[in-house]
Amino acid sequence: MRKSLIMLLALLPVTVTALAQSSSDDDSSGFGARIGATVDYKISKGLHLTGGDQIRLDNEFGFDRSYTSLGLSWKVLPWLKAGVGYDAIAVRKSESKTVDGSLMTQDYTDWRHRLSAYLTQSYSYDNWRFSLREKVQMTHRTRPSLNTCQTTRNALAFRLRGKVGYKIPSAAVEPYVGVEARFCLNAPKWDEAATGSSFADAAFLGASDAY
Repeated sequence: MRKSLIMLLALLPVTVTALAQSSSDDDSSGFGARIGATVDYKISKGLHLTGGDQIRLDNEFGFDRSYTSLGLSWKVLPWLKAGVGYDAIAVRKSESKTVDGSLMTQDYTDWRHRLSAYLTQSYSYDNWRFSLREKVQMTHRTRPSLNTCQTTRNALAFRLRGKVGYKIPSAAVEPYVGVEARFCLNAPKWDEAATGSSFADAAFLGASDAY
């Protein structure tokens, strides 16, 4: 059985993440940097096991979050790929506490666990590459003091990503552009009496189908 091991190291100085219809901070947005390493292990033709780490920096180039991932993908048809994955996510957070009468800000790590499954359809024309990925994911937040009135502990989301790339002849690079929409499927929903961060007079209406 032929096996291959590929190590990829990528540094993207500036990235922009656009989220559509999202009220969650599962993914950072704005300007920052991402540094990552990925291992791709070929089990058999069309079947790959991948693992990797990624560190994301905020707009001041301080640590924002890290992703440790493990995935399995299978090329079902020449134009269709299916996959499943797991991510351990560490997010830097801060909270204010009163100590001896003084207000202090303390950093802590917010751990999350994410499971996902996706289908990717692709099409090639000459040197152009077109793809559409549909992904369903569940993110579990571990923090015991999580306010579930505002944030779902087990958040379900549907992501839709379109990408267009161009393979430059006799070159090792393939520039591309893409756009991704993220839809939260079970965000907590309150009536119009809930304003700002106060829910004292609001009525909980259950989890919404779309948010």
